[in-house]
Amino acid sequence: MAFSKIASGGVDGGVGDELRPNAKPLFINGNMEVAQRGTSETGQTGSGHFTCDRWGLGNSSLGTYTIEQSTDAPDDTGLGKSYKLDCTTADASPSAGDRLYFYYQFEGQELQLLEKGTAQAKKSTLAFWVKSAKTGTYTVQAYDNDNGRAVSVQYTISSANTWEHKVLVIPADTSGAYDNNNASSLIFLWYLGAGSTRTSGTLQTSWASDVAANTAVGNVNLSDSTSNDWYITGVQLEVGEFTSATLPPFQHETLGDNLLRCQRYFWRADTSTNARPFCMGRYWSADNVGGLIYYPVKMRAAPTVTWVNPTNGWLSSGGSGSSNDYFTDIVTDAATSESVVWYTSGTSADGTAGYGTIIYTGTAGGRQMNCSAEL
Repeated sequence: MAFSKIASGGVDGGVGDELRPNAKPLFINGNMEVAQRGTSETGQTGSGHFTCDRWGLGNSSLGTYTIEQSTDAPDDTGLGKSYKLDCTTADASPSAGDRLYFYYQFEGQELQLLEKGTAQAKKSTLAFWVKSAKTGTYTVQAYDNDNGRAVSVQYTISSANTWEHKVLVIPADTSGAYDNNNASSLIFLWYLGAGSTRTSGTLQTSWASDVAANTAVGNVNLSDSTSNDWYITGVQLEVGEFTSATLPPFQHETLGDNLLRCQRYFWRADTSTNARPFCMGRYWSADNVGGLIYYPVKMRAAPTVTWVNPTNGWLSSGGSGSSNDYFTDIVTDAATSESVVWYTSGTSADGTAGYGTIIYTGTAGGRQMNCSAEL
């Protein structure tokens, strides 16, 4: 990752600030443009990755939500999409352990430039656009997943239903280096509500061992009314301390580059269209056809592969000479890596051993192959 180090100028306390004009943004899909899983999820009461790629929602018994990739975005920013959370079932009285948060996870090898855990540890600046019907104080926690350390910073939404730009400085931490690997090292959690387990202490504004009670003191409860919603977009992380006046502009990637970076963590092969070419294959025996499907990019790790409606029918063209072979099922073999997935028809095919073939989707639709290597 190439970046140019420039002495800070006009930045309050910004010794060691680094501008990275030729580097990729540290946050992937910070403009919420990529949504491989779909643009809307309704009735969500749990946690997971919904709509916008790389971004997750954590919900421990605190309301029900519709999650959308919205076209509502701040004017004059070049941003066209946002992540929207809309409360559809309220919970005005959270139990102690309840919490609601929006989150993003970084691999440790992405963050070595912060030099965390050394005497040269750097501050960083988190910036984003946010809008909500619920005004008040909100918390962002930076959680060191390798060392169990954390720090919380807060921002205020002052005007309801108005896009506001927030710039938050994350202190440097000379203790606890991030592991230099592809596992989760740093998690940013935007708290939207929490019970007393995470609000009853004193806000932890310096890096230290994580204390749950000090996480989100004074935070609003977005789930207290079905009139509440929350939008976010234009999320960026910069090395060093910046103000709103000195913050580098948001780095806009091409949609293609953004998508490829997202596909390191999740890739959906949508095969819902009938009679659509899917992949190449070979008959290993008369009743078994199989082959390889290559991912668009090397994934973070060997993914978990799940199929949606895999028994809706498949067509093998050429596996029996001039005739077509219709088989019912397709499954994933255990021999899956970061680059390729092996598939097989089980024993539902009917062809000629040794023949090559092209696999098409059959006459019934609704199939998907989901490959997830999310943190």
